[in-house]
Amino acid sequence: MNKPVINVCDEFDGREQVRTLVLALGSNHHHERSFELALAKLGELGELDCSDVAASKDFTGKTERVYHNACVLLDAAAPNTVRAWIAATKEIERQCGRGDGQDVAMDIDVLAVQGSDGAWCVHQKRLPFKAHERTGLMQVAAWLI
Repeated sequence: MNKPVINVCDEFDGREQVRTLVLALGSNHHHERSFELALAKLGELGELDCSDVAASKDFTGKTERVYHNACVLLDAAAPNTVRAWIAATKEIERQCGRGDGQDVAMDIDVLAVQGSDGAWCVHQKRLPFKAHERTGLMQVAAWLI
């Protein structure tokens, strides 16, 4: 089996049509409800492979909050632009109750996208992957590590 091509990108090309994405999900407030809703909404967009949800302390060390994190490989039913995918994830965050406070019902970040050429683009600002991201990636997208 050939190892996929992985590029580190300064920015995602917001106009490129992509169908397969790797997402990082995190919650520190009502995590069970938030994960259930977020995964249901993402499942409406395509086929999901979700890692186990793992609990850990705030990786910044700024708070004592416990975060619940997972990674998702989304193989969408239809391609869309990266810009549109990011907008869709922000809408799912809002539906989960995301606001501007410290209580984060759901945070969804795009870690990587697979371009139409089959190569993967990992956003530079996501590197190095955090420990909780590596844990999830090992289950759903180990080739990115």
